[in-house]
Amino acid sequence: PPMREGRGGTPQSLLVSGESGAGKTETIKLCMSALANISRSTGSTTDAALESGLLLEAFGNAMTVYNHNSSRFGKWCAVHFDADAKISAGLIQSYLLEESRVVATPAGERNYHVFYYMLAGMPEPLRSQLYLMESPADYAYLRDGEGCAPGIDDKAGWEALTQRLELTGFGEAEQRTVFELLAAVLSLGNVRFMEAAPGEKTDKPDTDKEDRPGKVADPNALAVVADLLGLKVRDLEAKLISRILKINGPSSESKMLRRQGSLYNLALSPEQCSDTRDAIARAVYVALFDQIISRLNQTLGAANIAPGGRRSIGFLDIFGFENFGTNGFEQLCINFTNERLQAHFTDALIRRQQAEWKREGVTCGHIAFPDNGPQLELLDSNKGGVMALLDEECAVPKGSDEGYVSKMHVAFDGNDIYSKPRRGKGAALHGGKQGGVHKNDKLMFIVRHYAGEVQYTASRWLEKNRGTLHQDIPALLASSSRPLLASLFKDRAASDETKRATVGASYRASLRALSETMAATQQHYIRCIKPNMQQRPDCFNGQVVSRQLRYTGVAAVVEIQRSGYPISYTHQMFIGRYRCIAFNRPDILAKGKTDPKGCCADLLQYTQQLAGDAAPPEPWLKSLLAQVGATKVWMRADVLNVLEVPRRAVNGRAATACQRLPRGFGGG
Repeated sequence: PPMREGRGGTPQSLLVSGESGAGKTETIKLCMSALANISRSTGSTTDAALESGLLLEAFGNAMTVYNHNSSRFGKWCAVHFDADAKISAGLIQSYLLEESRVVATPAGERNYHVFYYMLAGMPEPLRSQLYLMESPADYAYLRDGEGCAPGIDDKAGWEALTQRLELTGFGEAEQRTVFELLAAVLSLGNVRFMEAAPGEKTDKPDTDKEDRPGKVADPNALAVVADLLGLKVRDLEAKLISRILKINGPSSESKMLRRQGSLYNLALSPEQCSDTRDAIARAVYVALFDQIISRLNQTLGAANIAPGGRRSIGFLDIFGFENFGTNGFEQLCINFTNERLQAHFTDALIRRQQAEWKREGVTCGHIAFPDNGPQLELLDSNKGGVMALLDEECAVPKGSDEGYVSKMHVAFDGNDIYSKPRRGKGAALHGGKQGGVHKNDKLMFIVRHYAGEVQYTASRWLEKNRGTLHQDIPALLASSSRPLLASLFKDRAASDETKRATVGASYRASLRALSETMAATQQHYIRCIKPNMQQRPDCFNGQVVSRQLRYTGVAAVVEIQRSGYPISYTHQMFIGRYRCIAFNRPDILAKGKTDPKGCCADLLQYTQQLAGDAAPPEPWLKSLLAQVGATKVWMRADVLNVLEVPRRAVNGRAATACQRLPRGFGGG
């Protein structure tokens, strides 16, 4: 249907949602292939459109405990068609890549596929030139996870990766640069830090130091990273173990910082050095991922898409609602996304239903539909919402995670959607112990989403939301002798890092843009459901499926239907089903062919009279418990229940009469 409607000049969108491992990515692949076949599109743009998803899997997918090929980012992929309904261009946008996975692979899972492809398949001499070691266990960023993923051939993945990079416009030299940066990210994790000895001399005598500042523990590992990044070892080391601090305010009484307007080289502790290292690794990987998407869009001809082009079909592959034992900033963003998309879903569903009622001439102004407006107001309000308060706390000089949660407790006191962490029996619902006090109690809060309650723990949220680097880090990376790396950080180096929009603000802005894009399309939905959590065939777990139906908003559809008229029959179907109630009223049944609408209304009124006190006292048609439209009869469940009683009684008597003859009780 989206293809047929798209040909008419109406932009279409298809939202594919579900839990990790439910089949969203595979569904998108099948849809894209079907579009190419139906439209009979060929050529480089079509090939790139089909291969783009597979290429992004290498950089944005990873093995998790739920799925061996889990997408760790959301994406919008719009396919545009020419006047002949052939694929002419494409556009890809990504949302919320899981940055934390780059530097911390969870136990039982893997980092992004591309790292394992390189280690398994990269040939010599390139392998030696990039200082690649033998196995994932040799890298700090990989060794805590699994080395292999069931069903994934890493060596074959390398071959497919290089072919797809070439197909989508990456030349040999560009591919080498991409792999250099990926190798640098891996090698960064092996740069360790230790405390400098008391009184140890430094190359920078003007540096203000802590009592025990950090220093690089393995100079050889640092040299490898510097070479891969195209930086001088001395410059990279300086930025890893210290940072520039500028004081613009009044004179400080601090022992370390005294003069106004001065620049200080502030030494970092070993822990701070490690944080800086990880921040660089994340920044490089995310910038590279964005560059891959940018190049894909060039190959797909995104720049040639006319503004307001209406012959398009957009696919949204987005993460599903999440509720784990510990839910952090990422889960808040993901669940906020699902709240926003659920609003689109319910709005589209309600608008379609109301449009049908309007065509039928059915009154619907009295119907109050459920929605998740209160949740969106709580999360996304610019005046004191959960996300806005987080941005405010990030701007406070001495802001803290605990202070942020305390402010929410005050701001949302009495809000039914928000609550403090529970104690006693209620704590068990969110992984706590009855009667116990959790060490992170002061960081916890609960939000009642459309899909259920989620308890969040605001640990390191301010750091994650700021998403900034020390001001001198982008400048360092922009000075690289690698043209690609230098270009990735050129604009960022020229900007003020302290004025950079927060991660939450940027994400909310991108979601609003996506919402506007989807609102301008005819929307379609695919809900992916997995039968069990063990990834086993022929195994159906009812509880698992029931939870997914709730998380994907299907349960909300049932609630919306119940709030209106959940039962409807065409006039002829209604008469055919319930005419047996009025066999003794031929005057009513006679209207069946000449005035079916009047016949349906009379049947409803007659049945209510027969039911007496068993039926709702108010007249069904006047109280709008049932309405007869132009082609259908619309009813609430109460009316259906009353109609079914005499129908079943008539059918029961008829069945008894039919059984009399064969059983020998016919008489005469």
